[in-house]
Amino acid sequence: MTETVVPTIVALRLRLDEICRQEMDSFRQENGPFAKDQDEMLNAMMSRMTQRIAGSLARELKGLPEKVDQEQMTTALCRLFHLQTSEQAIASTKSA
Repeated sequence: MTETVVPTIVALRLRLDEICRQEMDSFRQENGPFAKDQDEMLNAMMSRMTQRIAGSLARELKGLPEKVDQEQMTTALCRLFHLQTSEQAIASTKSA
């Protein structure tokens, strides 16, 4: 497994959480307020969806046998989800 796989998976999960949080905030503004139990159920559903999507992509990425394939998939995920892995964030602050 290449050294960028794990940071990419972590960044992907954080990005998916961010997207879901933004959508939940919009949903609450349009349809809320919700009772505490309803809000907890919505958060649990959001969390399960995020886990399933991130888990599926992580399995796919980890399952690629060739380093080149992993790097291409990692690059694609970073582009599709506008990810910045921790290594990229550190590098960009050093060059600034």
